[in-house]
Order: sequence, then structure tokens, then C-alpha cells
Amino acid sequence: MSLHPGGQAARFRESLRHEIEARLGNAPPEDFTAFVDAFFRDFPVEEIADREIRDVYACTYLLWQTFAAPRNGENRAAIINPEVDAHGFASHHSLVAVAAKDRPFLVDSLRLAFDRFDVRIELLHSAVLESRRDGEGRVESLRPALGDGAEACAPGHHRESIVYFEIQRHASEPDLRSLEERLDAVMADVALAVVRPPGTPSGLLRAFGFGLTPLAVLVFLLDEPVVVFLSRKTKSSINTVVLRY
Repeated sequence: MSLHPGGQAARFRESLRHEIEARLGNAPPEDFTAFVDAFFRDFPVEEIADREIRDVYACTYLLWQTFAAPRNGENRAAIINPEVDAHGFASHHSLVAVAAKDRPFLVDSLRLAFDRFDVRIELLHSAVLESRRDGEGRVESLRPALGDGAEACAPGHHRESIVYFEIQRHASEPDLRSLEERLDAVMADVALAVVRPPGTPSGLLRAFGFGLTPLAVLVFLLDEPVVVFLSRKTKSSINTVVLRY
């Protein structure tokens, strides 16, 4: 069954719900349905209107597996070229799933990283969820994020982001792994560069070096925009990170 532009959002949610029930039964795992609800809450449905709903389900389940994999605070980037035999669907694009602690600048920094790597983005979507994980990093509870900032979380929950990209296809496995490593480095830079101490206003941020060489730092405090320019020196180049808030 394909999606069609008329009544997009409602028809899409209903079609996806039926597909989930067909695959997982009438009582699918609550954490998975919470993930689906949060991820597609503001999804631009018109951009996937011509796709088979079974392919959307298979892709969504793959994203869920990336997000739900045991993690103890670490970020994770996974890039695949989906194949029917291995993943249940195929795509002309390489798919990128990023699961990370929710931070200011995360999505923009990843997007700008693809620009620096000269990789064309075909589709981008992100969502923020509140999760509670056990001592081994497994998801125990999940819900769409409510409010703004960690202080709005339910007790014991933490804000996590799932970021999804479809990019121009890269056939080389070494290229995919290299790109994953670069995205991991970008997320590490974001984690080190921008910190909002507990209890501070949402617009009040601190920029730290931690081995990064600042090119320039322009900061407007108390809910004004913040633009941070940072660079990391490497043996072969200087990579510039531009963060906007």
C-alpha cells in the first residue's frame, strides 16, 4: 500500500499502525509504539508519500533498533545500505541513524558535517524522546519529550535524540565506516564544546575548549542567539565546527 498526498498525516498514521499490528500483533511493545509516535509526530509525510508502508515500517524498526540498543550515555551513529534480504527493504540512498544525548546544536552540527564532507542530504528528520534505561543501558521506559530541557523530564528519565538522514548512496563499506567515525567525532565535539549547567536559563551556555582550538566565540546570553566557531587541529587538516543556537 502506497501513501498518497490526500489526508496525509492521518492516513499515514493509520496505515503505519495497521502495518505494525500485522507484523507484531495487536499488542506491539509499548516502547516501540512510543518511539513511532514521537518520531513521526512532526514528520513531513509528504516527502515519503510515494513509499510503500511496509518499507516505512522496516526502516522505522531499524531506527528503533539503533535507538534501543544498550547504551550508557554514549552516542551512536550507524550507516547502512539497506537490502531486502538483510533488512526487509531497499533504498537508493544510504541511511544514517544517530542516537545521542539531546544537546543544543546536535542536528545542525551533523548537517553541517555532511556539507563539509561534500555529502548530499536527501532527507533529514529528528525527534527528542525521554527515556529511562537500566544499569546496562537497556530501555525501560520511553515517551515523547515534553517541555524544554532536562528539568522538564519525568523523574529518572533523560532526553535523547534520534536523528535520521538519507544521503547520497555510498557503495564502499570502508567509506561508510569512515563516515560513521567522522560523525562520532562531531558528536564528541558538540558534547565538549557546549554545556548548559543544571539550573541555568536555556539561553545561557558555556563554551569549553577541552583540546579544541577556538577560532572565535560570539556569545549573547539570556535567551539570545549563540554562535560558536571551533576548530580541531589534526595531522592533515583543521576541521571547523559551526554551532548555532
